[in-house]
Amino acid sequence: MSIAFDACPDDDELVALAAGSADEADEGRLLAHVDACGACSARLAELEGATRATLHALQLGGRETPVGYSPPSRRDEAVPGYEILERIGEGGMGVVYKARHRRLGRLVALKRLRSYAPSPEILRRFLREAETFAALQHPNIVQIHEVGEHDGRPFLALEFVAGGSLAPFAWGRPAAPKEAATLVADLADAVHHAHCRGVVHRDLKPANILLQVPDDRPRPIDSLEGVAPKITDFGIAKWIEGSAESGVEDWSTQTGLLLGTPAYMAPEQLSGGSVGPLVDVYALGVIFYQLLTGGHPLGLSGSESFHQAMMADREPEPPSRVRPDLPRDLGVVCLKCLRKDPSQRYASAAELAADLRRFLAGRPILARPAPLWEVAWKGAKRRPAVAAALVVAQGALVVMAFGAAWYNGRLRDALRSTQAAERQAEANARTALDAHSQLVEQVRTALRDAPATRNLRRGLLETAVAGLRNVTTADATAPRLSRASAHQLLGEVHWELGRAGEAIAEMDRCRAVATALLAVDPALADARDQLALACRRLGIFHLRGDRPDLARSLFREALDVAEAWLKDSPDDPRAELAVIEGLEHLGHAAHWVGDFAGARPLLERMLAMTEVRIAARPDDPRSEPLLGKALDLLGGVDESLGDLRSARDKYRRALDLELAAEVRREDRDRAAGVDRTPEGDSAFRNIIVSLNNLALIDLQLGDLPKALAGLDAGLERARRWAARDPEDVQRKLDLVEALGNRGVVEMRNLRFAAAVPFLEEDWNLLEGLRAAGKLAGLPIYGLERRDEIADNLAICRLADRAAKDEAVAWSAPERIAPRVADARMALLLAEGRKAAAVATAERLAAYHPEGAIGWLVKARVCSQRVESFEAETAAGLLDASVQALGRVYDLSVAPPRRRELETDERLAAARRSPAFAAVLARAPADKDAPGP
Repeated sequence: MSIAFDACPDDDELVALAAGSADEADEGRLLAHVDACGACSARLAELEGATRATLHALQLGGRETPVGYSPPSRRDEAVPGYEILERIGEGGMGVVYKARHRRLGRLVALKRLRSYAPSPEILRRFLREAETFAALQHPNIVQIHEVGEHDGRPFLALEFVAGGSLAPFAWGRPAAPKEAATLVADLADAVHHAHCRGVVHRDLKPANILLQVPDDRPRPIDSLEGVAPKITDFGIAKWIEGSAESGVEDWSTQTGLLLGTPAYMAPEQLSGGSVGPLVDVYALGVIFYQLLTGGHPLGLSGSESFHQAMMADREPEPPSRVRPDLPRDLGVVCLKCLRKDPSQRYASAAELAADLRRFLAGRPILARPAPLWEVAWKGAKRRPAVAAALVVAQGALVVMAFGAAWYNGRLRDALRSTQAAERQAEANARTALDAHSQLVEQVRTALRDAPATRNLRRGLLETAVAGLRNVTTADATAPRLSRASAHQLLGEVHWELGRAGEAIAEMDRCRAVATALLAVDPALADARDQLALACRRLGIFHLRGDRPDLARSLFREALDVAEAWLKDSPDDPRAELAVIEGLEHLGHAAHWVGDFAGARPLLERMLAMTEVRIAARPDDPRSEPLLGKALDLLGGVDESLGDLRSARDKYRRALDLELAAEVRREDRDRAAGVDRTPEGDSAFRNIIVSLNNLALIDLQLGDLPKALAGLDAGLERARRWAARDPEDVQRKLDLVEALGNRGVVEMRNLRFAAAVPFLEEDWNLLEGLRAAGKLAGLPIYGLERRDEIADNLAICRLADRAAKDEAVAWSAPERIAPRVADARMALLLAEGRKAAAVATAERLAAYHPEGAIGWLVKARVCSQRVESFEAETAAGLLDASVQALGRVYDLSVAPPRRRELETDERLAAARRSPAFAAVLARAPADKDAPGP
C-alpha cells in the first residue's frame, strides 16, 4: 500500500487545521504531513498559540467565511458538571477543552466529538478509546476519570496534563542525552504496560505525549529535566489477539484504512502488514532519534513524503554522526528500535526500558551495533558503483571481516538469545502476575514442583509486587476496581512471602478503595464482592496475628455487605456465596474466642444455606468444600462444648466429603490426561485439618490406635503439602500444627521419648521461620506456639528422669515445673505407684512460684489432675488451683479474661469450686462482650 503526500500545505490550510475547521477528509492528510515536516510543525504550533479571534480573522482574510466554519457556541462547549475554561486542542475525532469538575474542583481535559451526528465508525472508535483508557492504569499514561454523554454527543473526562505536548522538542531542539533516555525509558514502561493488557497504540508520536511538570516550573518548559511523560490519544489503538478485548471488532483493520502517522509508522505498518507490539517500539525509536538529534531518522524534508524515503530504502543516519557529542550507547539503542526487520528490534518495550536504564546507571547495554557486513551491504545498495570498487580493492579484507563478524555475531546472538529468553520468561511471568490473580495462581502452581525454580518463583512474585505497585499508584486519588484488585493481590503475595505487615496494609487499602467505590455507587456488585472479600481476608490476617476482636469486626462488616447485596440481588449466586463465606468466617472467629453460643447459629445457618446451594447447583465446585467447612466448624463447637460424639460424627462426614471430592478430581484429571498432583489444591489442606480434628477426638474418646492412624495420615499429607512449596509460609505452619499434634498425642500416651523427634522437628521448623523473619506479625506462632513447643520439648526430655527423681521436676523453670511434676504423677500412676504420686500431688499443691505465669500453669495442672486422686488429695488440688488463679490476678498485668476462664478446658474442675466465683469476678470483661 502506498501513500502519496502533497507538498507543504499553504497557510490557509494550516490556519484551518489550527482552528479545527479543516474538512475531516483533509485533516488526516494535513496532520500526517505536519508530523513529518519540521517547518510545517513549527508553523502549526505558532498558529495554535494564536487566539480564536485571530484565527477567525486569518480565515476570513477579507473573504467570505469558509464553508464549515463556525465559532464554538455555548451549546458546543457546555457539559453538565464541568466548567469549560478554554479549548486546548483538536483531534481527528473531536475537540479537547480544559475544564474543571464543579463538585470536585479537579482540572480535566474534556474530549468531545466535534460532530452532532458522527458516523458509526467514528462513534465506535471514540467509545473504544474510552474502553482502552479505562483498561490502562500507569503513571505514564493519561488516566480517564469519566465517560458520559450530553446533547447527543459522548465525552471523555481525562487527566489534565499542564505541560503541553512533546512536539516542540521533536524538531530542531535536541534534548540532553540523559533527559531523553529517562523520558523514553518511562514511555517504554507505559507502552509495555499497554502491551501486557493487549493494547497496541499504533500512533505514538510527540503530539500524543503530554508532559507533566511540577507546578513551580515556568511555562513553556525549556528542558525535559524532571518531566513525567504521559501517553494519550488511543483513538486508533488495537486490541491484540489473546487480550480480553481481542474478540471485539476492530473496524479500522477491516475497512482497509491505514491508520497512524506515517512518519512514525514501522515498515510493516506502512505496508499494511501485520501490526503488533513492535510497531510501538519502532515509533519510540523515531521519537528517541528526534529527541537526540532534533530531526527525523530518515531526514525528511517538507517536500518529501515518508513513503518516498522508505521506498528509497533509506537507512537512519547514526545519531552520533548527527550529534558527535552523543554517547555511543544511546545511538545503538535508538538504531536497534529502528530496524526494519521487527525480529531485529527489541523483543519488547520492557527490554528497551531496561537497556536505557542500564545506560543511566552506568552499566553496559545489551544492544549491539549492526555487524560490519550488514552495514557494508546496505551501503552497497545505496551506492553500487563505489561498493564495486571497494570489493575489488579490498576483497580479502572484506572476506576476513565478514567471517569474523559472522562468527562473533553468532556468539552474540547465542548470548542475546539466552538473555532474551530469561528476560522474556521474567516479563511473561510479570505480565501474568500483574494482570490477573488467576494467572498469579497458575505461575505459583507451575513453579512449585521443581526445587530449582524456587528462587525464580520468589523472584517472580517480587516482580509481581513491583508491577502491582505501578497499578496502585497510578492516579491514586480515583477509586477503581482495578486498583482495589491490585491492592488485594499485593496483599495476598505479601502474605505468601511472609510479610504480614505489608499484607495487612495492602488489604486495608483494597478495603478503602472498594468502600469509596460503593460511596459513589452503592449497588455496584463488583465493588460489594471486592469489599466483602477484602474484609474477610483482612480478618483472616488479623486472626492469624491473634487479634480476634479486630478480626470479628471485619468479618461482621463482610457479612453485612454480603447480606445487603443478597437482599438487593436475591438471584445473584455471588451474593449468596459471599453470605455463606461471611457466616463461615464470623462463626469461626466466635469459636476462636470461645463464644460458642454466638458461633453455633452462624455456622448452622451456613450449613443450611450450603445444603440448599448444593441442591440447586450440584455442579458448582465451590459448594461441597463449603459444606465440609461448615461441618468441620460445627464439629469444633460440639467438641468445645464437650459433645465429643456429635463432634466426631461431623468431622467424619466432613472428611468423607473431602476424600470423595479428591477422588473425583483425580478421576477427571486422569480422563483428561492432566498430570496434576493434589498438593496444589487447597482442598488437600482441608483434608489435613479434618484428619487431625478427627484424630484428636478419637484420642479423647480413648481410641488411641485410631487417633494415631489419623494423625500419621495427616502428618504424611502435611509433609507433602509443605514440600510442594517450601517458600509458602502457610504450608510450613500447617506442618508445624501436624507435628505438634503428633507430639502431643505421644505425650498423652505417656511416651515422652517418642514425642521428642516430632517436637524437635517442629521446633526447628518454627525457629527457622522466625530467624528468616517470616513470623513478623504472627504472634500466635512467633510467641505462643513457639513457647508451647519449647515447653513441651523440655517436658518430654525431663519426664522420664523426673519419674525416677522428683527433684528433677522442682529444679525445672517455674513455667514448666508443675507440668514436669504432672508427667511424673501420670507415669507413677501408670506404674501403680500411687503413694509416690500422692506425695508429688501434695508437693504440687504447696508449690510457690514467683511469677504470674508459674501460678497460672500450677492452677491448670492442679485442676486437670483432680480426677486422678481420691477425695482428700483431690480437694487439696482443687483448692490449690483456685488459690493459684487468685495469685495470677494479684501479679499479672494482663491476666486471663472472663471468657478464657469460662472456657479453658484445663480449668474445668476449678470452675466447680464455690471459690471460683470470686476469681471470675476479678477477670476483666472481654473486648468483644456484645458478641458478633
